[in-house]
Amino acid sequence: MRILALALLFVLASAPAMAQSRFVDTKLWGVNVQLALAVMKNVKDTKKCTEADWKKFIAKAREMATTLEPTAADWEKMRKAGADPSKPGEFLRFEFGVACFKDRKLGIKFPLNGKGKQIYLYSAERGWYS
Repeated sequence: MRILALALLFVLASAPAMAQSRFVDTKLWGVNVQLALAVMKNVKDTKKCTEADWKKFIAKAREMATTLEPTAADWEKMRKAGADPSKPGEFLRFEFGVACFKDRKLGIKFPLNGKGKQIYLYSAERGWYS
């Protein structure tokens, strides 16, 4: 009974976080890819993202991910580390930060940390732009 109660607490505790993040499993380059999109907490002047906003983010994340095919050296590193996203249940994961601004613009960023960031904004008038 305690295990069931503990499991229920974990599910309930994670529910609000799920509303602020989305995970999309897809196939790219013949391997399993997971797109992880999470609302950036450190961005100011934001509002809650709508379902339409999430659809735009997911479409843009798919588009961005298709340009990020790993090199032969990257694949070799993954294999040496024991990761093989061509196997069922294993994924190559790309993490995106997203924000819905109060001025009705959207923002998406990849990667979350490190160098070579791609940052795009979206407005109804311009579509996606960098």
